[in-house]
Amino acid sequence: MQVPAPFEYAKATSVDHALALLAQHGEDARVIAGGHSLLPMRKLRLRTDMAL
Repeated sequence: MQVPAPFEYAKATSVDHALALLAQHGEDARVIAGGHSLLPMRKLRLRTDMAL
């Protein structure tokens, strides 16, 4: 089993907060929803980008 690469995570509490986080982190930011499939994808290194 592979260990996911390190990444930063921020949990937005509102739409305005999400927009502020996206503006703060720029092009490298990614929006994710749910997350039940994120961990397996990261373990397989299918996703390596930063999550927001």
